[in-house]
Amino acid sequence: MSQISNYTFLQEQTNNIYSQIFVNIYGCLDLDDLKTTIPDNCASQSEIDEVINGIQAGFSMFLKAQQYNITSKQIQTSYRFVEIFGLSNQFILSQLKTKIQNTEVKQGLLFQEQQTYFTPVSYDQTIQSFDRQLSLKSGLGPYIQISISMDEAVQFTQIQYPTITQILALVNSIGFIAIICRVIARFISQNVIKEDFFILIMRNLFQDKCQQVLQDNNLINKCEILLQIQKMEEPIADKSEQNNITNFADRLDSVNSLQNQQNLTNKFKFDKLDIISQNESHKASMINSKITLKIKENSIIQNSLNKQQEIPKNAFKTKFQNQKTKKSFIDVISQKLKVKENNSVKKALQKTIFKFRCCKNKEYLLQKGIDQKQMIKIQKEVLKNLNINELFKDIIFLKKAISMLLSLDQIAAIHIIGLTDNYMNLDLESTTSNINFDQQKENLNYFEKYYVMQQCCKIQIDYIQKFLTKCEENEDLSIIDQRIISSISNNI
Repeated sequence: MSQISNYTFLQEQTNNIYSQIFVNIYGCLDLDDLKTTIPDNCASQSEIDEVINGIQAGFSMFLKAQQYNITSKQIQTSYRFVEIFGLSNQFILSQLKTKIQNTEVKQGLLFQEQQTYFTPVSYDQTIQSFDRQLSLKSGLGPYIQISISMDEAVQFTQIQYPTITQILALVNSIGFIAIICRVIARFISQNVIKEDFFILIMRNLFQDKCQQVLQDNNLINKCEILLQIQKMEEPIADKSEQNNITNFADRLDSVNSLQNQQNLTNKFKFDKLDIISQNESHKASMINSKITLKIKENSIIQNSLNKQQEIPKNAFKTKFQNQKTKKSFIDVISQKLKVKENNSVKKALQKTIFKFRCCKNKEYLLQKGIDQKQMIKIQKEVLKNLNINELFKDIIFLKKAISMLLSLDQIAAIHIIGLTDNYMNLDLESTTSNINFDQQKENLNYFEKYYVMQQCCKIQIDYIQKFLTKCEENEDLSIIDQRIISSISNNI
């Protein structure tokens, strides 16, 4: 039975208190200052040495280690395994120093309580060997001696659980950071959206300016797109034919001016009708004569317009008499469509216009082919298209326009229009998409043809060529055809 009365294991240098544990392993026949007796039933020394030198012979210990678990809020206990092997002719001294951890824990949502724990957390081991026979003669010679003591170094750990005020402050801080990140992300996303809409509107509405910027900065060649702009060459020998071709843009402008003249005349007519309506009580006798006068004026203007309608037809007819000129004209249109649909050109254009600069932004834009006033004008158009009110106004206007152009049964029938399997079987991504379309065109309905044309650039080019050929050959062009011709840019 153990004679130890105090199991406290500590080291306090201030009061010179020190405790240590020794574990000695002797042979039965050994005698020194600590082991002074020999039992009667001892084995021989050779047998004892054989056991000590055996492969499986050794001394094992489990040393207790404890640490505060912040998750369970309890002391967590573990054990470290230590194994020491001895030799018959050596004295093995193993020193184990225990490191103590001083843990202070404060917990509580409103009022915090403090608890202190002193626990062994780790062990440092050092091993020394001496000659056993000399150790026995000196007074201490066991096979193995294990010394367990406390290390002078103490680890201090403070654990404090947050209070309710700290939790709320942390939540507010995280919420504030989230709001800041959201504002920054929203600002960046809005700028990206505005840039995308800017390029979209510039490539669709301001095509001439877009083409100029691309040419001035050589962006088409940088993106490795084989697009070449060929100038239309006309024969010099025939001067009369040359004059007709060079005046193509002027003739288109004449159509526009004639339409403006008609609009002014119509406005003058309606102004006069308003005056008649306001004074009909006094001038009822003049109504018939005024209306007759307006009808005559309208007839004269309409006859003049019908005569001038032949100008676009004659212009296109003269323009396409030379097949080389016609091919050049189609190539320019093909190039514009490819630039309009190519994503690499879009990215290059966006990177060029919206390149980050700290200063001299106006000079930079002017070098790239677009001045500040033009930028502001396009940006106003972008903001207008981003405005949800303007969007709904356009949608409502389109609904009204469709309701005026179509009958009720036509509007109702539109709801059952859709795409069939014939469209699904078309391969619009192949290089021969226009040939595939021509082969399957008879099996497609009108809506499917329109849908395919909107998605395939090659098919768009084919239809544009058909339209220009129609304008060249047909004698009578519809009002819509004339509007389209007059709206085509003169810089093509």
